[in-house]
Amino acid sequence: MAITFSTQCTNNRVEFEALVIGLRTLKDKGVTRVKVLGDLQWVIAHVNKECKGILPLAMTFSSIVQDLINALEYIQVSHIPREENREADFLAQ
Repeated sequence: MAITFSTQCTNNRVEFEALVIGLRTLKDKGVTRVKVLGDLQWVIAHVNKECKGILPLAMTFSSIVQDLINALEYIQVSHIPREENREADFLAQ
């Protein structure tokens, strides 16, 4: 699946958008157990509610992501170092 954004976005926004699109797609396909790996620690920390500071961007997307997560039977959201995430970088080209 390829996604193109019509405006310039920060890496954090793109990561949140991709997570929302991915979770919605999985939900539509009836998937109930999900493992998410992301290389932006800031986004992963917000999804896992490990971040104290809440910026408007995080508040907006965290609410959407939490609604999608609540519809799942199981989800694991983990940070993966960028060096270990070459497949995602390749797919993003």
